[in-house]
Amino acid sequence: MTSVKGMVGYLAPECNTLGKASERCDVYSFGILLLELVSGKRPIEREANGVKRNIVDWVIPLLADAKVEEIVDPRLEGKYDEEEMMRVVHVATTCVQKDPEKRPTMLEVVTILKGINKDQYI
Repeated sequence: MTSVKGMVGYLAPECNTLGKASERCDVYSFGILLLELVSGKRPIEREANGVKRNIVDWVIPLLADAKVEEIVDPRLEGKYDEEEMMRVVHVATTCVQKDPEKRPTMLEVVTILKGINKDQYI
């Protein structure tokens, strides 16, 4: 493990508290990047009332309510493959789980994103 430096919105919760980096921290950061790409939103945004909102806290309830279309960047105007988008969203949300032991390895992430095992969402 090495010491951690980086932008707060991309750091795994355990990196913030322990100050140590690991592969699981990198997986979390990659999940944040995927969510950012899918949604067009920043990792941390300020809401109208001035409160800061983490992208994970925004996405998880929408996914729980099966509102993936609300997660996807509206600038895509619906021009995307739904199955592939679901795969990316599920991989991203798996990568940003609070428990580092539940996060996939990067090899598992790459395998699923390539569509090698299309039925598996980790």
